[in-house]
Amino acid sequence: MTGTTAHTPLVDLRFHNDLTIDPAHAPNDISMLDFTIFLHEAYALPQELVVSLRAHPELQLRLLLVARNGTRRFTNVPQIVRTTKAMGFEVVLDDTDFENMAGFAEVVNWCNVIMGVHGAGLTNLVFLPMNVVAIQIASCYDLEEVAEHTYEPSTRDSGMLYLQYGISVDESTLLESYLRDHPMFIDPQSIHHQGWFKMGKIYLKQ
Repeated sequence: MTGTTAHTPLVDLRFHNDLTIDPAHAPNDISMLDFTIFLHEAYALPQELVVSLRAHPELQLRLLLVARNGTRRFTNVPQIVRTTKAMGFEVVLDDTDFENMAGFAEVVNWCNVIMGVHGAGLTNLVFLPMNVVAIQIASCYDLEEVAEHTYEPSTRDSGMLYLQYGISVDESTLLESYLRDHPMFIDPQSIHHQGWFKMGKIYLKQ
């Protein structure tokens, strides 16, 4: 795609970073915030800024839980839902209906918090308003930096607060498949040095 105006983001094949637009290398200094505003306008989303609960105490906090159904999924979703509800949140599961993307985008837009394990599901944060909280759960064994690199810049640049939690070995399903003296536990770099696909086959399955 070629051509742009001062108010229209340009989407093309240039890569600045994961889910990130670098204004210094983008036409007309377009930023990730400009892109999210563009999406909000395209889907006619009602919230640009999250609604203040101080101004509207009748509203309830909403948490979008990116549960995933394959690898890197929460194994205790019911417990998470119960605990989160006890804290005063309404929990929304990301059962994305791609036949009704506009409807799903509006559901996301009314959330105050998004939480999920590192993965593509967290890209739904582009539909959130500014001033919300994005919480990423990072798999253990040297994947915390990869997770942060992928989503921290985009959330920051979109006007959100980014938080990250790295799970411990005792919280990982890896213990269900490997003994504690396996090299993947005692020497994780030996696995990482075998390449992304070998590493992903083990660590990205937890």
